[in-house]
Amino acid sequence: MAQQPTILSPAEFYSPFVYTGTGASSENGAQGIKQAPGRNRYVITGTSGNITSEGQGSVYVGRINGSSTSQGSGSGTWVLMDVPESWNAPSSSIYGPGAIKAGQGPGGIRSIQLAGTYSQPVNVDGEEAYITRGFLYKGPLTSNPEDQNFTPFTAKRPDGGPTTDTFLHSWSGRLVAGNYTLTNSFLALTLNTGLDSSAFVVDTVTGEQHNLTYQDTSTSHTAFGIWKNNKTNYTIAGGRSVIDPAVKKLGSMGEALGAATLVDYDPITGKTSNQRSYQYNNDKDNTYVTHFEGIFYAGKGIYQMPFTAASSEGEFAGTAYVKRRKNGRFSREALWSTFDAGSEGTIASNDSSAGRGNTGLISPASGDDGVVPYASILNGSSYRDLLSAAQDLR
Repeated sequence: MAQQPTILSPAEFYSPFVYTGTGASSENGAQGIKQAPGRNRYVITGTSGNITSEGQGSVYVGRINGSSTSQGSGSGTWVLMDVPESWNAPSSSIYGPGAIKAGQGPGGIRSIQLAGTYSQPVNVDGEEAYITRGFLYKGPLTSNPEDQNFTPFTAKRPDGGPTTDTFLHSWSGRLVAGNYTLTNSFLALTLNTGLDSSAFVVDTVTGEQHNLTYQDTSTSHTAFGIWKNNKTNYTIAGGRSVIDPAVKKLGSMGEALGAATLVDYDPITGKTSNQRSYQYNNDKDNTYVTHFEGIFYAGKGIYQMPFTAASSEGEFAGTAYVKRRKNGRFSREALWSTFDAGSEGTIASNDSSAGRGNTGLISPASGDDGVVPYASILNGSSYRDLLSAAQDLR
């Protein structure tokens, strides 16, 4: 398949898509999205407040639309959640929802699985800083969760030694995918990775950590998304470092996040297979930093990954589509759909995707500094056209 230009697909963008109820903050983040029980309903997870010092985990349940309530954006329900007070955590953040069960509860949710992070203050060279730890939650969706439903998690190096930051990103089946770093850095706090980072999965039943091994010589890997195909096969999405002259021009970010990556993982053997990397717009010259932020299986062999890419020409974000071929391997190239928010502003990242729904960060057209969370819903016929076009990938 020849290199083809990216596709611009019509979508409705709503920003800022945030909690505005009691205790709301001007700083917010959006990290995860999953289809919820019911028609055209979603669960969106993120942070209300500063992700390191004063944030609370946020969960939205409902439709993606331009309505609003006294709680916040959208016509659905918002819930704020904190990790246990005894953990001495100045901030909590929810990254990825796992299994969701319908029933009595906010937004019609009886129980939910959540993976996220919490911060802890530390002293670094006489100055206050924060390190990041991971947590798992299984229980009711409520603003008053019971401590017993939380499990803290701190990653370890393969030799059993300590790590600095732990990020739990995505939950599917019994596994959660994440990353750890060995130094407290700007990359760790903003991109959840670094030049010294490693990717792992956590078995939520046994509590065991399994560090991932890849079939390349990259200095770092990320595991931002995971999807359960069956009991013996999961697909993990993220990225790998690419030390290439073109990419190095983008500095440490380019060295840490060079190419988007898909790989299969067998939880029984602990081995990976079918690894393949991708560059935005199927570029062959490594002129972009490209990263998959998550993964969603759209059916009929098509995987859908939210992506963020950057080059000297600017930043790009949207969804990429990859086909699993009959031999089990992934297509050599991806189909790229770049987002254009039009009058709403400029898309800074697409952090999570589920069917037609997406969430990430946008630079508002108002010209205000900074970025705010958005939620978007792709036009139905355009989404079907993308999935149809992805069938032609080889």
